[in-house]
Amino acid sequence: MNIQRASRKDARDIHEVMKRVHAQMDRKDLYVVDDLPYIEECTKDHGMVYKAVDLDGSIVGFLIVYVPQEDDGHMGKYVNMEKEEYHKTAYMDSIAVLPEYRGYELQKKLLSYAEEQEEMRMYRHLFATVSPDNPYSLYNFLSMGYEIVCRDRKYGGLERYILYKNQFQ
Repeated sequence: MNIQRASRKDARDIHEVMKRVHAQMDRKDLYVVDDLPYIEECTKDHGMVYKAVDLDGSIVGFLIVYVPQEDDGHMGKYVNMEKEEYHKTAYMDSIAVLPEYRGYELQKKLLSYAEEQEEMRMYRHLFATVSPDNPYSLYNFLSMGYEIVCRDRKYGGLERYILYKNQFQ
């Protein structure tokens, strides 16, 4: 298994992994599927995307990191962040691993890989959202140093924990 930065040409395959993971879930509210243009945007202008690649070259998992613009919906409000810090923020926005590749800690490996990359060093404040009913994902984030800062409704009213990590503490 190899983890590397994805490019725009990987966006369609990442979207397919996302849809496949979602289709196999009993509870569809646990994971929100992004649209293809959003994934493409994150590979070039407003974020980074990392992929876990199997030996045959197929994408088996991914992490989308979104760099938010300064807007009213900025997650910095959950930690009373000063607006001057908003530009130092990244959202660990979407992460998924194909069911047949679970159990290898790929979610943690994707998070760790992303946090170690040079392009991520400018982002001090890392946020993520996790369904309270998704203990596996929650555990992975907590074990990587993220903390639950609150519970709120996101993505059209879905309950989510808001997680935060100061990358330089």
